[in-house]
Amino acid sequence: MIASFSILATNAKSLSPKRIKTLTIGFEDKKYNEPKFAKDIASHIKSDHHEYIFKIEDVLELMEDIDEFFDEPFGDPICTSHNASI
Repeated sequence: MIASFSILATNAKSLSPKRIKTLTIGFEDKKYNEPKFAKDIASHIKSDHHEYIFKIEDVLELMEDIDEFFDEPFGDPICTSHNASI
């Protein structure tokens, strides 16, 4: 996550004359939650930043439809399918 934002921060002005849109997905468990870092970097580069905190209810809802999203195994299907719905 930090590496991708570092690249974005370095190139933000040359990528677009408009505000770049950024998105981060966090988790309720603080041990796995990194949106604070993304928000700080987004503020620094003045992006149009959005944050979503993934809850257990989201996982359960996505699990009902997961077979519609993929026809082969993936390492992180939950976040991938959620990103696609945003």
